[in-house]
Amino acid sequence: LHVGKVGFLEIGLDILRSVRHEGERGQAGDDILANHQPIRLADDASSRRAHFGAAQIEFGAAALRQSGLFGLDLPLEFDGLNLHPAERNHVLQAIAALDGGGPAVALLAVTGAATSTIRAHGNDFQQRLFLPRFGSGEKLGALAHRSPWANDARHSPDRALVRRGLWKGRENLGLELRFEKSAVPMADEFLLSLPLHDPDNLLGAEPASAARSAAILVPRDIEGLELLAPSTDDLLLPLVGLRANAVFVPVERLLGSAAGAGDGRAQLDTGLIALC
Repeated sequence: LHVGKVGFLEIGLDILRSVRHEGERGQAGDDILANHQPIRLADDASSRRAHFGAAQIEFGAAALRQSGLFGLDLPLEFDGLNLHPAERNHVLQAIAALDGGGPAVALLAVTGAATSTIRAHGNDFQQRLFLPRFGSGEKLGALAHRSPWANDARHSPDRALVRRGLWKGRENLGLELRFEKSAVPMADEFLLSLPLHDPDNLLGAEPASAARSAAILVPRDIEGLELLAPSTDDLLLPLVGLRANAVFVPVERLLGSAAGAGDGRAQLDTGLIALC
């Protein structure tokens, strides 16, 4: 590792160690959680386990933000650390060796998949808007996958319908989204793939009858997006269900360009492959 990167790693590991001990004492964790709407669980023991896990994850995320480690392999132009794969693996192994470092590594993997997908397929505007924020940890992105709570795929509600609608008070070409997915709950931006329906050929890229899918960025705070209760499985990171019914986003939220929309699933796979 280069000298500057070693210093960054040492700072990051020191922060991870200190916040882990703070989390065990249960002090600042309660303050962090107080700023989030709690999800009530029926079983008190499950609730205690979920609270502790959420506190640990919040502390891990805070450490990664302060150390700049969310930008592990982002180029310098996006305020990243620009580590090559061998350096990146060294960092991840060092964090994983910490007691309780597993969730931090998992969070880096989850957010890194979204970052890699935008690097590979996002247009210039999307890269410059999202990548510096993802790298600094100001915003967190995550891929959303098929939900374990969804119905059989043949009856899935998932679709993105191209139409005109209102966005922030103005008429805009965009996508009406319906889906059931799952993702980590700490993300600010969910990146997902949906079947694309353009009956009026408003995108003008291919015949309306062509079977296509699209990768779409959906903000966590958009009106109409429901976050369901988290899973109680023994996972390094919890999963929540995401449900949208006629949620409208502008066409600028389509990853890449409208003309290039075609295989959103393959675009998301790019992010997963980049982590291997």
